[in-house]
Amino acid sequence: MNINEKRILDGRYTLQQATLNKLCTELGLVAFRPNYHAKTNDSNTVLIYRQADEAFNLTLEPWDWKKAKDPVFVFENTDANGKFDLNFAKRGSIDLKPLDIESVLKKVLKAAIKK
Repeated sequence: MNINEKRILDGRYTLQQATLNKLCTELGLVAFRPNYHAKTNDSNTVLIYRQADEAFNLTLEPWDWKKAKDPVFVFENTDANGKFDLNFAKRGSIDLKPLDIESVLKKVLKAAIKK
């Protein structure tokens, strides 16, 4: 079962994921959701890559994974204690409670690109 579901999909999850997709398109990034994304023991992990890095990683054979380019940003819904919480991301360092999470996430992604 998806950790964001009770009887219906949690709207915060839907909004956050749609916002990440939109911002990645706008900023020339790629949002990659691993096969464990949103499963019982995952906090909605999304790996954010530069387009060129993601394209390079797709050319690698499984045994060459050590050559893979790292993501510029890793999103996960965790609070300051590392526990799953849809109100926060990155161990509580990103507050997702404000109404305009797009501006919050855009600022974080732009900073990640500059590193």
